[in-house]
Amino acid sequence: MKYAKLINGELILPKSVETINSRTMFIEEETRFETIPSTTIANPTEEQLIEIGYKEYVEKERPIEKKYHHLLSYYVETDNKIVRDWKYIKCKKPLYDDLVVSKIRQKFNTNTELSLLHKAIENPQDESYLRYRRYVEECKKLARREIEEFKNV
Repeated sequence: MKYAKLINGELILPKSVETINSRTMFIEEETRFETIPSTTIANPTEEQLIEIGYKEYVEKERPIEKKYHHLLSYYVETDNKIVRDWKYIKCKKPLYDDLVVSKIRQKFNTNTELSLLHKAIENPQDESYLRYRRYVEECKKLARREIEEFKNV
């Protein structure tokens, strides 16, 4: 079993050496209070971890990625357990120009693209330029399709 504690939203896992801070205890049979000094424990047991504030720690399985969503993990803490869970956060709407450019960059870097555009200035019927233009048109179609798909998510 795993143990952890949450401090200010940060998950803290136990160390192999833990320190129990000094504390005051009431000794009933002697009707008095006694201060117990700090103690260092090597390889603490489950009971000792619970005594110093650790709780059972459970991680839910990470869900499958969804298109146009990010996964965000978060912790839910109860009296005796901490659970790491997940939720989907919808991405911002993709921008058409950004989508087109990112698709073009998958095949053509900036220098190659500029070189092809220079060829087109010299010869608008250059075959490599025409292949580039067909690819750009295909990228635009894909970008429009993705934006439409995003609206329906």
